[in-house]
Parts: sequence; structure tokens; C-alpha cells
Amino acid sequence: MAHAAEWRTTREKKDGGAEEKKAIPPGWCVEAVSTRPHYADVRTLAGFVEAPTLRPDGTVAEAPGYDEATGLYLDLRCAVPKVPESPTPDDVRRAVETLLDPVCDFPFKAKAHRAAWVAAVLTSLSRHAFDGPAPLFLVDANTAGAGKSKLCDLVSTIATGRDAARMTATDNSETRKAITALALAGDPLVLVDNISGTFGGQAWDAALTATTWQDRLLGRNDGGAAVNVPLAVTWLASGNNVALSDDIQRRIAHVRLESPLESPDARADFKYPNVLAHTRKHRGALIHAGLTILRGYCAAGRPAMKLTPWGSFEAWSDLVRSAVVWAGIGDPAESREELRSTADGTRAAHRAVLELWEQADPVSYTHLRAHETVLD
Repeated sequence: MAHAAEWRTTREKKDGGAEEKKAIPPGWCVEAVSTRPHYADVRTLAGFVEAPTLRPDGTVAEAPGYDEATGLYLDLRCAVPKVPESPTPDDVRRAVETLLDPVCDFPFKAKAHRAAWVAAVLTSLSRHAFDGPAPLFLVDANTAGAGKSKLCDLVSTIATGRDAARMTATDNSETRKAITALALAGDPLVLVDNISGTFGGQAWDAALTATTWQDRLLGRNDGGAAVNVPLAVTWLASGNNVALSDDIQRRIAHVRLESPLESPDARADFKYPNVLAHTRKHRGALIHAGLTILRGYCAAGRPAMKLTPWGSFEAWSDLVRSAVVWAGIGDPAESREELRSTADGTRAAHRAVLELWEQADPVSYTHLRAHETVLD
């Protein structure tokens, strides 16, 4: 604005006259111009992506630079083969094999947990293709050294070419500040690393079901300006045997690793000893594989997979979760009931109380069992 026009202000002099001087554009005018909906011949920038991405119509934005359909700017640093318009069943099968190859050495507890990891990759490649939030992908393990953080960094390496941005699990007020900073920075993928204690709280409950984030910026002269920014983050988290608060459980897609080894970090019989370097080298092929699965599902007409509902994440479930199931990888939601029973510290404590109660006083416990609604 200062370049486009000369701004002047008038100041009253002590002798009663007026003095005109050059000035910078006033704040009220800058704000008015900034919040104007659109300008002729000026394109809206919705965000930056570092891998080709799925559009809401199911096509793939893969040309570097600005994409008119989505308003996204693709900053591509690797060669990605062109995704077929109508992938064949063989194309999809090969894509699944390619995407699962780097994680062949990870000890996924079950098919559903591996499917949840694939869903995290596909979420990062289609985050702007669906309206609404995506669940947080929690990678936990039975022991240290099983590969939790590395598995998360594989998702980020495919999507961005680098490790995931880190944050720590803190109390509610600090969590809000951290989420605000991440939203303002525009980080597309964030890892809450090495969780200890119980994970959850009001800030997380709000962030994981929101597409915009509102908070106040404290420590400023204006007393804390309010911000309202988009929140299109693919959330990851890692920890050992993570306990979850009651409300956050339904917001979680669970990736469970279970190593039979006492010291899994001492293991040496890997197909890919440096799996992150392998992934960086073959990043283009892995992006192509993920988008082939998504594009194949969309080109097939996005058939209904008759899945159980996943509240608050319906749009994500209809696209990403359905594509994972359609490709034959498994349903990420199948691990949710197990997660509820093992990761809910409150319920675990209640179960322990009831077990001890039965041992100490079988008569009153039997009476209690006759009233199941009390236990519920």
C-alpha cells in the first residue's frame, strides 16, 4: 500500500496552524484491505503442499506451481510418476505393495494397525480433498525402541520430504499456545513425540475436531489479539503404552507396535537398515502409490464400503478410510474397541476396583452385578 500511494497525515501545530507530513498506511485501512474477499486478477492462495495432492473432485493436482482448482501451490522437490486417470486393479495392487514395502520390518500388532498407518499417509496426501477434521494417528508400542517415532517420520518424509515437526504433550494452557503457534506457522504435519502419562485434555479435544483455530496471542501491547486461522494438520503422536483421557479416545486412529524382543533397538536383520534414507530416495514412487490408491477409489465411483460410523470424522472416513478398506489393506477402525479397553486409564482403574471388590465382598458384588446400569 505504501508503494502504491503516498500517505499523508495532518498534525496540529502549537501556533494553531496545521502541518502535513508523510505517513505509513494506517492500521484500520491495512486491515480493511487485508480482509477484502477478493481482487480482480489476484489469485487466492489456500496453502502450500510439498507433494502432489488429491483434489475434492477426486483428481490429482500434480503440476508444480499454482493449482487453480484448489488454490494450493505445489513446491515439488522430487520426480513423481504421473498417476493414472483410471487405475486398474493391478495398478492398485502394485501401489499397495509399494507403500507397504518400507514398513515390512515394523512389528504391527494386527492388520488394522498397519491399515491405520497407511491411512495416515493417505490423509497427508489428501488433506485438502475433504471438508472436516481427521483423527490423530497414535503410534504406541509395548516397549522402547520398537520404531514409533521412525514410523511417524516415514509418513512425514513421504508427504514433505523431511521429518515431522515435533511438539511435546504439556498441560492444557501450554498445549493451546503450542497449537496456536503451529497453526500460524502452517505446519502440515505435526508429531506429539514421546508421550508420558495420560494424553488428552480440552485443548486436544477442540483441536482434533476443528478445521479452524481460535486463540489469543498473549504478551502483546494490544492485550492479546485474537487469531482465527485454518487448521489443516495431519496429527501424529507416539509413546509407550499410552493412556488416554476419556474424550480423546474416539478422536484416535491407533497404530500399535508389539515387539517380541527384549531390546528391539539392538535388532540388525532389517530389509532396510536405514529406512528413512530409503524412503527419501524412493519418495516419488511412494507418493505415486498413495495417490494411485486414492485416485483408484475415486475413479471407481467411491463405492460405499458399509463401514461403521466414525463420529466427527465422517468426511475423512468416507474418503481416506474407505479407500484403505477398498484397497484390501484393512479397516483402521477395527482397533478402536481394543484401544478403549486398554488405553483408558479411568476404565482400567474401575475394573481394578471391581475385581478387588469381588474378592473382598462377593455378596455385595453379586448384588451390584445385578444392576448393570450402575456399572455403565
